[in-house]
Amino acid sequence: MEKEFFCKLEEILEMESGMVNKDTVLPDDLWDSLAILAVSAAIDSVYNVVVPVKEIEKCNTVGVLLNLIEESK
Repeated sequence: MEKEFFCKLEEILEMESGMVNKDTVLPDDLWDSLAILAVSAAIDSVYNVVVPVKEIEKCNTVGVLLNLIEESK
């Protein structure tokens, strides 16, 4: 599941394939409203979990985002 989610993040954030991992920093300038909604949809699609958008906005790395997903299960 994690690999599928990483691929979706790469598409959303317009990053090259293989560039996303747990240590990937999510810069503030990448977090526009469309990106956040797309990430929320990707989380729901891959993990079947709904994570509040306000919480997604606070994530500064992919690892923090994965922890948030785990806590929401």
